[in-house]
Amino acid sequence: MTSVSAQAQNQTAGDPAGDTRQAGYISADTLQEIIVTAERRQSTSQKTATAITVRAGQDLVSQGRYQLKNILEDVPGVLGGVTEFGNTSGTDNPSSGLTIRGIQSTQGDGVTSAASAAAIYVDEVYAGLGSNYDIDRVEVLRGPQGTLYGRSATSGVLAIHTRDPQLEYLGADFTGEVGNYDTKHLAGAVNVPIVTDKIAVRASGNFYQRDSYDADNGGGYRRNLDGRVKVLLQPTDGFSAMVGFAIEDNKSRSNGVAINQVSPDKFVFSDAPVGPGKNRSWQVWGVFKLDLGATTLTYIPAYRDFNNESVGYARGALAFNQTVKTPKDYFNTQEIRLSSDDASALKWQVGALYYYNALSNSNTTEDVNPVTGIPYRVSQRTLTSKNTTEIGLFAQSTWEFAAGTRLTGGLRYDYTKIVASQDYTTQDPFTGAYSSLSLEPQDGTRKYHNVTFKARLEHDLSSRNLVYASISSGFSPGDVSITTDANYQPTVLDLKAQTLTAYEIGSKNRFAGDKLQVNAAAYYYNYGGYQVTNINIAPAGAPSAFTVMNIPVHARGVELEVLAKPWARGQFSLGAEYSVANYHDVPTTAAPYFPFKRVPGVPPFRVNTSYSHTIALQDGASLMLSGFLHVNSSYNVSTIDQTFVDTGYEGYTHLGWRATGDLNASLNIDGGRFSLTGYIRNVADTRYKLSTVVSSFIVTASTVTLSDPRTYGLVLTARF
Repeated sequence: MTSVSAQAQNQTAGDPAGDTRQAGYISADTLQEIIVTAERRQSTSQKTATAITVRAGQDLVSQGRYQLKNILEDVPGVLGGVTEFGNTSGTDNPSSGLTIRGIQSTQGDGVTSAASAAAIYVDEVYAGLGSNYDIDRVEVLRGPQGTLYGRSATSGVLAIHTRDPQLEYLGADFTGEVGNYDTKHLAGAVNVPIVTDKIAVRASGNFYQRDSYDADNGGGYRRNLDGRVKVLLQPTDGFSAMVGFAIEDNKSRSNGVAINQVSPDKFVFSDAPVGPGKNRSWQVWGVFKLDLGATTLTYIPAYRDFNNESVGYARGALAFNQTVKTPKDYFNTQEIRLSSDDASALKWQVGALYYYNALSNSNTTEDVNPVTGIPYRVSQRTLTSKNTTEIGLFAQSTWEFAAGTRLTGGLRYDYTKIVASQDYTTQDPFTGAYSSLSLEPQDGTRKYHNVTFKARLEHDLSSRNLVYASISSGFSPGDVSITTDANYQPTVLDLKAQTLTAYEIGSKNRFAGDKLQVNAAAYYYNYGGYQVTNINIAPAGAPSAFTVMNIPVHARGVELEVLAKPWARGQFSLGAEYSVANYHDVPTTAAPYFPFKRVPGVPPFRVNTSYSHTIALQDGASLMLSGFLHVNSSYNVSTIDQTFVDTGYEGYTHLGWRATGDLNASLNIDGGRFSLTGYIRNVADTRYKLSTVVSSFIVTASTVTLSDPRTYGLVLTARF
């Protein structure tokens, strides 16, 4: 399925008015074809036989949607975004907060994560930097993409493409934004051709800052500072080299407020100490392409470094400080692909991937005096060193064996080796006795072998109507770590590999002379090794002890996307889905922790609809008015065990039906080269719980995370 603003145009090098930067200005009478690279080769989105949604970068800017959770909020089958953990601005794995078609991702220790179920690629780099500024387009692929994307592409892939240098275009882009909660946002880019038709440079930067949504003590502050330089070299028609350097510097503070749920629909806010957090990353990468005539060779090396340091504070019945440090987190990925000519009847590509991560991390919890805040003992400490190596070999081909009928087959082999060493010390909260456990490399080595596949049959009913059916599999490697058991003793925890077999049928259609687009898909998933996090195994009345359990899941659903231009200056969109993910074959020993079959965190029904209308003004100016409506059915937001169900706490995790709306008004001047947009997100200021933890120690309250309140602002954009 595909959805994108009707105005988005095919990108034309050297013509700034010909790419998706024009997306904020409706001028076409029909829906346009959108070029995507979802399957690692160029195709139109309507000719790509998989569930894919596309978002144009300029549309997102004008709507005040630059955080991943906002970019994806109206994409069927997708929930979440980059996870923010209190006083950190993100993790070393940005896809750990994504849920695609009911399949959630493992979130590790909150800063460093195991391989997630979904994968984010930025400019063809796995977990790359710079995903929230100077965006050309965002491609969201739902369903396993393991044969081409490999690691962590089990539930789907989010492919973000930032704007490339243009060889014949000298110009600049600027975005300035102000909003409530003292929001300040500046972004810009400069494109400079150095040698005509041979060398060009694009430099871009981003600054974002806002205050807390709930606290007035300095907590909840966020500041992101990003920069990127991309250089395009094209000395001959048959060779191109894109090399880039990107940096991120993020600062944040813990929320400064504790939100307790004292009844299913009542929240109490109280001040909490504010802790600082920061992380920094840099990345250098390249995309080298060599045209060999009948084939093209592509090589993508990337090197990335991440470090983090944060301090969190908790005060109350349990008072402690938690310090997390990641001084070393180095990534090296190398990918090489050989692909056939796009014009051939048999389109194929083969390749290999090398992935390496070297990590050092510490996590220390100190008990403190709840009045003075002075630490008096270390209650838990984890020192981790881990090296992960992965090698993948893949091949995929599409054969048009009859007119309009194509068969796609793909195969991939992945070998993953994890060598972990860990020192873990914990304290029994009742006796005060310490227990320690060390995981040496010889005991902390795990190896995973897996083969993933794809088989798909597609047929063109006409030039504007496509049907397809596929079966595919996905794989994410497991991990090993030390945690606390129910008796507060350290124990080795093996996270099993995640495997998925998916069945999907779909149809993509254009009607009424390209004025109406209707895409639909239905799927069934058999998921093994589903990792359920935050399972509290502590006895009632005792401090929490969390673990991870592997439970099989069956998921099924249908998705519908409609895009229409009923008249020249109006555009309507509808995205609807029904999605249910259920646990099955739950072991008897785990049954008390899974009183409900349905996986929490996924509303069964979701509907997102919007309408935009453009009013023509004098001298080529226009005014675009847009409205958005988001409707979600009821569901449980978090896990809860049988004990709390029996004692009447089920309502603490339940969330009823809800609807939220957004409004936009955008004044475009000179064909969209200048624009001023006002936006209101969550117009009715509807706030709801995103997650909740019902404590076994303090049974009169639960801690919750709430959705964003009403936000509004003004966005000025200019292109020169």
